[in-house]
Amino acid sequence: MPNAMSAPRTSEKKRAKNGKRKARPTWEIVDYFPKQGNWSEYEYLDLPEDGPRAELVDGFLEFLPMPQRSHELILEFIFFAMRKFVIAGRLGEIFRSGRRLKLRNLNIREPDIVFVPFSKVDPSDENYALGADLVLEIVSGTSKDRERDWVDKFQDYAAAGIEEYWIVDPQLKTISVLNLKDGTYGVRKDFKSGERAASNTLKGFEVDVTEALAGFKFPR
Repeated sequence: MPNAMSAPRTSEKKRAKNGKRKARPTWEIVDYFPKQGNWSEYEYLDLPEDGPRAELVDGFLEFLPMPQRSHELILEFIFFAMRKFVIAGRLGEIFRSGRRLKLRNLNIREPDIVFVPFSKVDPSDENYALGADLVLEIVSGTSKDRERDWVDKFQDYAAAGIEEYWIVDPQLKTISVLNLKDGTYGVRKDFKSGERAASNTLKGFEVDVTEALAGFKFPR
C-alpha cells in the first residue's frame, strides 16, 4: 500500500495548480445579487450586518463612506447633547447612525442622527423608523458625499415631510438648520463658529458650533 504521505492529495494538487493561476475577482457570484435598480426592501434588509453601510434609493444601493475619526467625534458631541435634551424632556426616541429611516417605498436612509417623537414611534418597526421630526447629517469630504447630503437628502427628507434637517459641514465650518415651508426646506439658518446652533423643532435645544466642530473630548 502506498504511503499516504508519499504523494500530494488531490485537493493539494488542485491548490498547487490553482496557485499558479492569475488571481481575479469572482465575477460569477455577482449574478446571484440583484442588479442596480432592482433591489427590493427585503433584499436590502437581508444584507449582512457586518458589511459596508448602504442606503436603498429607488432600487439602487448607495454605499456610504467609512466615517473618519473627526466625523465620529463631532457626531458623539452633538448626539450626547441632543440625547440628554430629549431624555430630560421625555420627547421621544433618538438614535445615532445605524437606525434606518424609511422615507417612501424603496427609499431607506441612515441619518447620522434621527429624532422620532413618541407620537411617531411604532414599536413593531424593528428594521426602520417610519417617520421622524429631525434628522442630522455630517458632511464628508468628497464631492459625491457632499452632493448626497446637500442635494439628494435635502430633497428626500423634505419630500418625506421631516420638519427639520441639520447639516454639519466641517469644511465650511458651519451648522445649517433647515425647516420645512410649503413642502421644501424654505427656511435656512447657517450658524458659524462663535455662534450657537438652535433647533426650531426641539425648542430650547442649542449647541455651540465651535465646540461641536472640535468634537467630543474623551476624559484623560
